[in-house]
Amino acid sequence: MYILFLLSMTSVIFCYVIRHIFMADFWLSAINNIGYNATIGIKVVIDIEKIPLF
Repeated sequence: MYILFLLSMTSVIFCYVIRHIFMADFWLSAINNIGYNATIGIKVVIDIEKIPLF
């Protein structure tokens, strides 16, 4: 009974860890995309600021 409980717990933890790794991977790629877009936006803003308005 105890071994069965232990097996079920390890499988649950294993599944959670796997899912967590995949989720982390997903979030990392999303954050990278956001960072990439943000840097492009900042570059555009800097380019606009370089244009002499006055």
